[in-house]
Amino acid sequence: MFGAGGLVLSPLLDVDQVSVSGAGPRVQEVRSAAATKRGDALLLVDTGAVAERIQSLAWVAHAEVTRELPGTLRIEVTSRAPVATVARTDGTFAVVDPTGTVVSVAAAPPEGLTALVSDTPDPAPGERIAPVASARVAARLGPLVGRVARVMVEHGQAALLMAGGPEIRLGGLDGLPEKMRAADALLTSLAGAPVTYVDVRVPGAPVTG
Repeated sequence: MFGAGGLVLSPLLDVDQVSVSGAGPRVQEVRSAAATKRGDALLLVDTGAVAERIQSLAWVAHAEVTRELPGTLRIEVTSRAPVATVARTDGTFAVVDPTGTVVSVAAAPPEGLTALVSDTPDPAPGERIAPVASARVAARLGPLVGRVARVMVEHGQAALLMAGGPEIRLGGLDGLPEKMRAADALLTSLAGAPVTYVDVRVPGAPVTG
């Protein structure tokens, strides 16, 4: 019979497979970060340390690591969702998530993502841009998604530059969903009329100019 130590180290409880979900085409990158291989003692794997190593990958928001006896180490990954880009001085683009964390660097801005005005020069993967609030605004464009060319936040005041259209003045970062809906409704009612700005700081009483 196996003692406690013998049971832990038994080949019957070795890691037979490392199962990864949620990583898309980057499964091997996750497995490399996990640093756990076939033949390791499953019961001795520090699942918390494995999760931390995986979460050190810039594009990973969260990793859940569990053991499944007799021989599977299961890893569930939640990826960071890109919402915007920041231009870098070398001509590349930092892709950021709603927290302002740089997920990756791309040679060209991915389609469908708006640009941010940032004070952070050449942000690298894993870093956070400043102001972080601009990424939060980009994540909450609602009905304006795909129509905003640039998001700007300065001294806590946000504005959007519409693609081929006016500036949307949002004011503070409170009530963003209502402000986005008010801006969308007003732009629709204007039907392309030449205006310089749309002010929805008070979404129930928007102003144009």
